[in-house]
Amino acid sequence: MAARPRPSALLPCASCARRLSVQGPSRPLLLQQVRGKKSAASRDVVVRLEQDVFKYGKKGRLIPLKRGTMRSCWFPEGKASYVDEATMKDVKAGKIIAERDFDFLPRASSSKLKPVEVKPAEVAFISPQTASNLLAQYIPPKIAFRRRLIETTQPVSPNQFAPERGQKEVVDEGYKSIFGSVSSGDVAASIRAALAEHKEAARIVFQDDDVVFTETQDGETDKVKTTGSFRVEVRIKGGEVVKTMVEVVPQTGKDSMGVHAEK
Repeated sequence: MAARPRPSALLPCASCARRLSVQGPSRPLLLQQVRGKKSAASRDVVVRLEQDVFKYGKKGRLIPLKRGTMRSCWFPEGKASYVDEATMKDVKAGKIIAERDFDFLPRASSSKLKPVEVKPAEVAFISPQTASNLLAQYIPPKIAFRRRLIETTQPVSPNQFAPERGQKEVVDEGYKSIFGSVSSGDVAASIRAALAEHKEAARIVFQDDDVVFTETQDGETDKVKTTGSFRVEVRIKGGEVVKTMVEVVPQTGKDSMGVHAEK
């Protein structure tokens, strides 16, 4: 059987002949140099910190660092120095760990810190008489609350709520029960919202207990549970009593439960 001719002995085509005449014969694949991507570790160099560096480590710590960063910045600035060959061998052997400390926070030198004088906050207090005057000036004359009514199907007898001996008769016409109540806290929040629009009046401090209902059907002074108009007193300690009116009206289908203050 005749031996097959070697590929190099075959005559190339005209195109291959022109390419070989210009570039020359290609080198064998095994002799060509193949360039690959360098790993991240090969681009780093182990250095020793010469000072505390934020989020890198304390002075004397060994860390891996980019060669370009070390050559151009850290070494000229004196932040780090190159390690000797013996230390590099120990790092490669795993005897010494070169690792960056991402949680390191250097402590500022006490000599560089300047004492800061802390001044107490100046709070301008309002006298009780001034607070009463401001309340009388800026408190709404009438605060309206909308509440949903409790529908009753059973008729109420006129003598069902007859007053006891010694008590005055209360006329129930126009008063209807509501879901929940309107409390002193609700009225106090409405008054604070109205005072917040004025710089000086906004500094008035009073508690929810300082708001008292003076005329209610059941005698309670901290809330009402029916519709109607009620007198309210704001009693500032050491000052004069300021009066206003609270009106609880039925909530309709289009209205949302809220507050309306007349100015």
